[in-house]
Amino acid sequence: MPLETEVKVAGQPDELRRRLRDAQARHVAPRVLQDDAIYDTPEGRLHSAGCMLRLRRAGPRSKLTFKGPIEPDERFKSRQEHETELDDADAMASILAALGYGIAMRYQKVRERFEIAGATVVLDETPIGWFLELEGLPEQILVAAEHLRVADAAFESRSYRTLFIDGGGSGDMLFDQVPDCGGDAP
Repeated sequence: MPLETEVKVAGQPDELRRRLRDAQARHVAPRVLQDDAIYDTPEGRLHSAGCMLRLRRAGPRSKLTFKGPIEPDERFKSRQEHETELDDADAMASILAALGYGIAMRYQKVRERFEIAGATVVLDETPIGWFLELEGLPEQILVAAEHLRVADAAFESRSYRTLFIDGGGSGDMLFDQVPDCGGDAP
């Protein structure tokens, strides 16, 4: 199972875009709304085991992702991940329901994708704020963070779901009004 390793860095949109420009990040994909549904059993079996099953809709594309428990690490969030592209997200939602899974939570973000030193760097606009998310091998993340002038102390390893709940949120983490996805690059 592939290992996903990532960190987040919170900030203001202008500051985060400036960091991307200054680091000469390569723009890989324009802004797109991602609407994620987290599925679980009625008793929350997956969440209790530290796992996650997500159906993501992003523009015309959709993916099903299973993430295993988070592995202990002081600097990064790492976990096993299986992911596959889907032809029909509605059909997959029906299959999940037939298997006894229901939507435990939905959350949205507008994501723009970049690359720095082999690491994937995304700029996320969420209902709880703006973040850079750095993903790759630990060494790639550290090099990208150096290019972005981000100190390890700024690394955030909690998920958006956990940040939302820890911040007092409940229910779904959705935009009141979906931001523009016009593809403005830094």
